[in-house]
Amino acid sequence: MSTSKESLASTGSQLYQHVLRRRYTNPALLKQALDELCGQEEYTLMELRGRWILKLPKQLTEAELEGLEVKAFHHYGI
Repeated sequence: MSTSKESLASTGSQLYQHVLRRRYTNPALLKQALDELCGQEEYTLMELRGRWILKLPKQLTEAELEGLEVKAFHHYGI
């Protein structure tokens, strides 16, 4: 997992960047899990070379990140 901190000058807020380790993530399940964790529209999602990059208003613990990946993991319908 990769984590970094980014400051938003316009709002004074900080966003924490996380890169999901697993591939084949179901975008709908990922969005649903993030809505539950952070609130709707309180985060940014981006896919780059098969990896999901999340910008969140809080830094996730290892347990939260693993739980998020488990909820959103999708591998050929399994």
